[in-house]
Order: sequence, then C-alpha cells, then structure tokens
Amino acid sequence: MKSLIFIALFTLIGAYASLPQINVSCIEDNGMDGNGIPHEWLHKPDGSPSALKALAILLADRREGHSELALNISWAINIDQSNRYLTGTWINVGEKSFRCRYSPPIIEVNVSGHEQLWFHFTDTPAQPGKVYEIHAFNLPTPPIGSDATSKSERFTTPDCSNERMKALEACLRDPEWKPNISSVFSNGQVEVSFGSKKSYTKYGLELWRCPQECMETGTVVSEKTCFTDGESRGTTTFNISTWPCDSLYVVITPLFPKCNMCIEKIAQVDCSAKRKEMERPTAKPLRWPLLLGLSCIMMLLVSAMALMWYAASRAHSGFGKISQSPPPVSVLVVYPAESRAFQRAVGAFAEFLQSQWRCSVAIDVWQRGRVAEQGPMRWLATQVERADRVLVVCTPRTEPRDSTDGQCHLPGLKDHAVPATTEDVFSLALNVVGGQAQNPAALRKYCAVHLGGRVDRTCLPAALRPCESFSMMKDVDELGRHLHSAPGWEASCFPPVVLKPGAVNSNANGRLREAIRELEKWQNPESCSRGGAATRITLEAQL
Repeated sequence: MKSLIFIALFTLIGAYASLPQINVSCIEDNGMDGNGIPHEWLHKPDGSPSALKALAILLADRREGHSELALNISWAINIDQSNRYLTGTWINVGEKSFRCRYSPPIIEVNVSGHEQLWFHFTDTPAQPGKVYEIHAFNLPTPPIGSDATSKSERFTTPDCSNERMKALEACLRDPEWKPNISSVFSNGQVEVSFGSKKSYTKYGLELWRCPQECMETGTVVSEKTCFTDGESRGTTTFNISTWPCDSLYVVITPLFPKCNMCIEKIAQVDCSAKRKEMERPTAKPLRWPLLLGLSCIMMLLVSAMALMWYAASRAHSGFGKISQSPPPVSVLVVYPAESRAFQRAVGAFAEFLQSQWRCSVAIDVWQRGRVAEQGPMRWLATQVERADRVLVVCTPRTEPRDSTDGQCHLPGLKDHAVPATTEDVFSLALNVVGGQAQNPAALRKYCAVHLGGRVDRTCLPAALRPCESFSMMKDVDELGRHLHSAPGWEASCFPPVVLKPGAVNSNANGRLREAIRELEKWQNPESCSRGGAATRITLEAQL
C-alpha cells in the first residue's frame, strides 16, 4: 500500500514540475495575396480545432544582441480531442501575419493532466508610443458562419518618457528636440548654456567661425565634450581671448553609440556684452588701502562661512545620530494554488518580507480588488514592470489540491482560503519567466523560494530551473542579500543594509516559523501522530 502511495505522489510531483516539450516556431506569412488571410480559407476542412483559450501581450526585455524591445505574444491552447485537427496558429500583428507551427504536433505528445498549454514568441519589435492590434486563431478555421474562434487584444507601448523606452534608437533620434541655446561672449570667453534631454547624456560642442552661411565655409575654433548626467541644462565655456567675436557660431550634437547622422543644433554667439564692454569708459584704479580693507573683509566672511559649514556637517555626521535609510525594495510574490496550509505560509512569508527587510510587497491576496478590476493578465504585467525582484514560491504538490483526507487537523487554517485567480497568475508568471530564457541578465530579476525543506531542482517547473533558488529558513541570509542587491541599490547613496539573524522582528519571525511548521505537518501527515517533534527539530536547526 505504501509503495502505491509513493508511486502516486511521485507521478503528481512530476506532472506539476515539468511541462510537455513542444516547440513552436513562428514565421512571417502574409497569406493569400498579402492580405493577411491564410491559404486554408480556400478549402473546406475535415475538422477544426477548438478556439484559443486565451491571448496575452506583454513588453519583453531587450534581447541579447538587439537594441530594441519586443512584444511578448502569448496564447493558450485547449487540450482536447480536437487537437488532432490542429495544424498551427495564425497571428496578425498590425499589417504583419505569422504562421506558428508546433513540433512535435500536440496530438503526438503525452499531455495528460493538463487542461491547456501556453506558448509565446518575441520576434516583433516594439516601437515607442504605438498601438498594436493583435488577432489570433487556430488553423484550420471552422466553416464560415460558425461561432467566432479568434482572440483579439489591443496593446499600447509606452512613449519615449518611459525609462525602458528612452534608450531606443527611435527615441534618441528626436527631430523635435529644441535645446534653447544661449551663448554669450564676455571677458574673452564664450559661455554656452543649452537644454538637454533625459535620453541624451553626452554632447559634442564646437565653436565655429563662419564668414557667411555657417557649415558651408567655416573653421572650427574650439571643441568640447559636455556631460549633463540627467541635468535639465548643460553648460560649458570656450576661451577665445585672441579671436574677435564677429561671425561665431555654436554647434551642439548629442552623442550616443549608434550616432551616424546625429542631430545638430546651431546658434550664433551673442556679442552684445562684448560691445558694451568696449564702449564702457575705463575706470580709475583703486588705491591700495581700499584693496587691503576689502581683502580683509572677504577673508573674515570666508572664515565665518567655513565655520558654519563645519558645524552643519558635524550635526549631520554619524556623531549627530542622524541616519538615512535606503528606499524599500519592490518585491512581487507569486505562488501556485495549493492547500490552506501553503496559503497561510505564503502570507506569513510576505508579511515577513515587508515588516523585516523593508520590502514593498505586492501579492494577489493583498490586492484582490485590483486583480478583480484589472484582470490577472494586466495586474501581473503592471506588477512585473514595477518590481525590482519577482519571487516565485514553490512546493512539491504531494496531495490533490482540494483533498483533506489524511491531513492533520489544524484549526488555525480555517480563515486561509485560496483565491480563485491564484493559479492563473502563477501560470502567466511562469510564461513570463519562460519568455526571458534567452536573456540571462533579465533572469536575475526572478528567483524560486521553497517553504520548508530544500527541494530538488529537477522538481521545479522548467521555466524556473535557470533561476536562483532559496529555501526558507535555511537560506534566509542569502535571500536577504539577494533582495537588497536589486538594480538601483548598487548606485544608492545610502550604506548597504546589514542583515543579522538576531535582529529579525520576533512577531513576524514567529508567525513564519509556525506557518512553515504547519505546512510540513500538512505535507507529512505521519508526523501528526508524533506531535511533529521531528519536524520542529529540523526547522529550529535551520533557523
């Protein structure tokens, strides 16, 4: 009997942890006469597959070797007997059409235990501030007059003001950029000031002498490079004391790696200050006693300002007990729909992150109103965009999801119900991680977390195996350091957070330990008869 139970549990874990190995390849195909209609519409099919289950559009991270962003187009296929007619999926993206084929065909693969399978491709570049109309349907389509089988989505990409989009070449080449150049000649110098763009941080400045139309017959007098570092205006100075001011022009060019035909802005130097200086009568020289008195007053003022600065710096130093804290790390927590015990442990884990490690935690159970209002797909896309880290909480599924037979009697679990949308959010999150499989830099944003004992990496879903993995509470210090090394913290002006096990908040820590202990009892019912002693000893040794 025990052998049969072991075999059943092993089968459930394998079905949960691995997905059928089916590859999809999408090739551009504009169909009949280039009008985006597949050739299958010319023939009446013997049968047709069921309609697409779902369609989702996200903005994918930049791929290696490519400067542009891409659209992550994902769709779900129903698993039923109609798959024997499925020859592919047709996707229209604006004026382009793609034919997606499955290898091997779904009907030839063992898909038992799955109600649907998700696929995706990221071969469509994303342009800033553009609205994309995406339509998708399975091939061959049913005869004309049948129920609609296509799915449609509208997706709008952010404009050039977005942090991810502003580095695109389309945003860098901005013909509408108006730098409002100010260049004034005074005291043998040309002082230049100009408005900068956030997407341009490096500028080349040239001072030209042009007898007539500049850039046709002119000479470069001086050259400089100016870095704005995010400032709204850039400034620099040219020394030209040996040159007259007439016919001087300033040429400003933004510099970036792909600058082949860079945008140039030209402005003539203002010589009015120089003319006034030449017309001003020569002042009589001051006597030396007056100069000496002025020098003494200036020295006293400088000394007083230095003392005030020193006193203020001591008041704000480490001796003044004024401390600064770094901004919180934004963390998204996703997890599969499991038992009530697992739901309670995930909630305790999220509370631990927020109360102890200064994390701003987003989790579906805390934002049920927004999930219901936006839908799982849009809510997940928004949270992934905002998060510094995405934690995928995993646990081996040892019993059917709704089963309670043979489990421990734990009265504290009655208030911990599993939200209905949890499994949809989890499946979509795995699909997003899978879309980053070819980008190791983007995968560093995601990691797997196990509650309880360490789980074999082969038991993880295939999309999570390249990601880093942590076990609570055994790897608590490593997980803390991983969270606080998120992008944006390396360049922080604040000192790094020192994570000490003894400084953990007692209430949050106690609730998390108790929740993990109950989870292990739930997963190992035999430990209930022994009072959970072995489980308690193992967990306390990890802590």
